[in-house]
Amino acid sequence: MKSVKLAVLTAMSVVFLAGVVYSQDEGEFAPSSRVDEKKAVPELREVVVTATKSEISRKETGASITIITGDEIEKKGNKMVADALKTVPGLGVTRQGMMGGISSVFMRGAAPRNLLVLIDGVRVNDPSTPDGAYNFADLLSDNIDRIEVIRGAMSTLYGSDATAGVINIVTKRGVGKNTLTVSAEGGSFTTFREYAGFHGGDEKANYSFSLSRTDSKGISQSEKADGALKAPERDGYENTTATANIGGAVSESFYLSMALRYIDARADIDDWAFRDDPNNIQRTRQMSCATAIEHDVTDGWSHMLLLHYMGVLRNTIDRADPVDPNYSSDFYIGSQRRLEWRNSVKIGRANVITAGIEYQDEVMSSLSDFSGSSSSFGEEKMHSFACYAQDHLKLFDRVYLIGGLRITDHEVFGRQWDYQISGSVIVPLVETRLKGNYATGFKAPSLYQLNVDDAFVKGNRNLKPEESRSFDLGLEQPLFSGVIVLEGSFFRNRYRNLITGEGSPYEYLNKLDAETAGYEAAVSILPMRELKIIGSYTYLGVAKEEGADGRMGRMVRRPKHQGSINANLSIFSRVNINAGLIYAGKRGDLDFTSWPEKRVEMDPYLAANAAVSVIVTEYLTLFARCENITDEEYQEVLGYRRPGRAMFGGVKGTF
Repeated sequence: MKSVKLAVLTAMSVVFLAGVVYSQDEGEFAPSSRVDEKKAVPELREVVVTATKSEISRKETGASITIITGDEIEKKGNKMVADALKTVPGLGVTRQGMMGGISSVFMRGAAPRNLLVLIDGVRVNDPSTPDGAYNFADLLSDNIDRIEVIRGAMSTLYGSDATAGVINIVTKRGVGKNTLTVSAEGGSFTTFREYAGFHGGDEKANYSFSLSRTDSKGISQSEKADGALKAPERDGYENTTATANIGGAVSESFYLSMALRYIDARADIDDWAFRDDPNNIQRTRQMSCATAIEHDVTDGWSHMLLLHYMGVLRNTIDRADPVDPNYSSDFYIGSQRRLEWRNSVKIGRANVITAGIEYQDEVMSSLSDFSGSSSSFGEEKMHSFACYAQDHLKLFDRVYLIGGLRITDHEVFGRQWDYQISGSVIVPLVETRLKGNYATGFKAPSLYQLNVDDAFVKGNRNLKPEESRSFDLGLEQPLFSGVIVLEGSFFRNRYRNLITGEGSPYEYLNKLDAETAGYEAAVSILPMRELKIIGSYTYLGVAKEEGADGRMGRMVRRPKHQGSINANLSIFSRVNINAGLIYAGKRGDLDFTSWPEKRVEMDPYLAANAAVSVIVTEYLTLFARCENITDEEYQEVLGYRRPGRAMFGGVKGTF
């Protein structure tokens, strides 16, 4: 099998290079629209890439999609990506405390491990964690062009981890004249942020670089325990993030690009809920890098060779103190590499076929020291090889059909088949859009679940992948020439072979099933060009999973009701005012202060936020924001504090 894979990869490279030679031998370059796309930034709100791996209008896919633009993020004053995601229908977002606390996203009730997260197309799910979930704690919103959220299984195009959906964070590309942007901000909890970005570009080359720094003394991550004599100490946070996005046209048909994001974060953390620790520190370094070679061979055939890399290093040090006399140190290292050859073939004006093959490998290792007793998790690896094909059919500019199939050959569990069927129909005259999507997905067992072997936890090399089937059906209705747009959808997801553990030592097994179902609704109102109001609501009626006793029960941290509303007002194109509300209803959580743990019900909360910016001159902008205006006391995760009212202000210069 290894020789076959090597032969296919070699053939892939040969065909790619042959396409280059073919184009050059013609004596002229094949026409390409790609360079034209680099000349200006188009209106991206209705254009999506993640759903089909090619740039199409959102109306052409039956999947449930939300696009958050960088302009929207800036107007709301969201400094963390997790905060920007809180207004998306179907998403539940929780954070343990303030900045630096574990930040998790539950898509349509699914566990965070069932969500695939991409940065510029690079998979960033952490292979060094037990379940491979992505932690949004250190992901700042700086230099982001847009965030694409696709709800529903997407394993046909993206393979493992996309059993619930995909979130793709896309970095800004440079456009126009050379521009330098700098900003500085300060506010509550002794928080300071500094940012510098430089970008520019034309039809031949473009670049965008940014560097940001965040420092905060923060608040205590853990809530004060009952009977504690003093309040917990403050947990500080530091974050340095650098991004780069560069690209250039070698010819009219040949384009090279690279996107990179590096994060270096340090967070003071506590031991667990209601358990303060004055000197527990976690340091995280993450890097993602996407390189691409794009080539238009003919008018109807274009292809890309992509090389993606993601690496993460996490180090936690807990020095001895009166609260905890033990010293501990843990290192976790993980990486992923992916090589993909992607082809897009146009057949007439109505049909586009996307097909590709890809190779991916994962590596992880760890080293722990507990009061002088060390243990290690030796370097473990696994790889997979896959091919996929998708047909996108357009009929009469009213009917859009998408069908796809993927075959994955995994080193551990063998062959996996996945497919997707999607449709979108726009009814004439009333312009009602009916959409539907059905897809399967899988999540491979993690390296930790397969290989761990110590006194407390045992891995299992016989684990099978977790599998999902997702279905959603919805409609979109514009009213009054688009002044009002209503959206609604019903969804149902089923998960089987979920990996859990039992016994002592704890052994991983494929044992549980789960199901989620509910409704999503959204409304967009544009009564005038200067005012826009957006609202969303999610009813998660079903969110149940099988317990250790074999009975189905409601999953924790999944409220039945949640929603948001946001209004943005622009005054004379110089003053912008944004205000919003976020609501989460009652939900269960687990209290581990006693054993066995007990289930408790968390109170609902309503958080209000506002932001304002004023353009003073062509070069100078002043801005301010207030978070949790009503000083609401609430917890997103039991035992972890959320900040009270907080105010921030700053200045931005553009030159």
